[in-house]
Amino acid sequence: MIKVGILSVFKLSVCFILTVLLTFCCVSEAAEISWENNHWDSPAAKGFVVLRNGDILATETIERDGKYVIVCWQSIDHGKNWSELSIIKSADLDVDLGDGHLIELKNGQLLFSYRYNHYRNRDDKKRSYQIKVSASSDDGLTWSDHSIVSKSIAAKGEGSKGLWASFLFEDSKGEIFCFFDNEEWPNRSGFKGHQWVIVKRLNQRQRTWAHAQIVGRASLKNQLSRDGMPSVVAWENGEMLAVFESVNPVPPHENIINATRSNNYGRTWNWRKHREQIYHANVSGHLSLAPWAIRIGDDRVICVFATDEDRPKPSVSGTAPDQMQLALKYIISFNRGRTWSRSRLLYDEGYIYKPGVGIFNHNNSDKDNLLVMFLDYKYRKFQSIRGEIILEDVRSE
Repeated sequence: MIKVGILSVFKLSVCFILTVLLTFCCVSEAAEISWENNHWDSPAAKGFVVLRNGDILATETIERDGKYVIVCWQSIDHGKNWSELSIIKSADLDVDLGDGHLIELKNGQLLFSYRYNHYRNRDDKKRSYQIKVSASSDDGLTWSDHSIVSKSIAAKGEGSKGLWASFLFEDSKGEIFCFFDNEEWPNRSGFKGHQWVIVKRLNQRQRTWAHAQIVGRASLKNQLSRDGMPSVVAWENGEMLAVFESVNPVPPHENIINATRSNNYGRTWNWRKHREQIYHANVSGHLSLAPWAIRIGDDRVICVFATDEDRPKPSVSGTAPDQMQLALKYIISFNRGRTWSRSRLLYDEGYIYKPGVGIFNHNNSDKDNLLVMFLDYKYRKFQSIRGEIILEDVRSE
């Protein structure tokens, strides 16, 4: 009786395990993307927004009439054609202006974050850095100053205290965040030459930003941090994933792509315990940088980025982007960024930088589409690629 009982339990256990495995294999869902062969000219790269009405707005800084101006461009045909819509901000030519991000809030208002930095030709004076926000209540036709997220001043000899790429985000509860590159906080904390990803929350009544928190930095004090260019995805249960450019803490400090996570609507981030390395070039010493991530389904995330991993010789981290020979690739996660697919090549005809990706729906189809926009230094223009997301069941063979 005892032998029969053990055998029966063993058989039942094996059957249960096989059932679970077969069920997982048969119903797991995969996402393939059918990319168009055409490349479209575009007026800008990362930081664009797909509005709820289907229009796409993008921004870029250009020189016009002795000023720098941030132009807002509009496409009503999913990125095929563009027209100038408005001017968001202008500044003198000694201002480093732009590198911004557009967002449409749940109430229909548009916000645009950007850097407004004075450091050119100011070696003997104080250099100032600011992350500012402009707002529009008429779908981008007119803009007004909204708020200042952060600012810093660096005198000669103090090292860099720069504030750089920003990313706006509104969560499911209506909280508004601004993530950005920050060299000032590590500088005053004794980490000169470091850069961290910082986030602040907006007080919507007072139009002030507070509750600064560290989102990305090395957990060990003796490791170099150069974390920046953040993008963020979130889920309705309060889980948030911040993806950003980073560096290998071990020399030669090649660029890699890391992520941190919050499970409580952004109140705390897990950088102290674990920065998740989501991509490292498949050839030692080569670079992977400038990521941009968005949700493309319930648990699926796509991340586009630039890399030189297929080039015969790696670039040096910190080299000017127009001197790097970078290709455009992407990876997909099916479990909220915990694991990622192998990388796939999207564009290798030029030298790319600043890729961004957005999702739109074409003619109320049951399939969503992706728009990837990027800067191509080789051909000295912005370009875009579109693709259709195809969901299918993966069946065991």
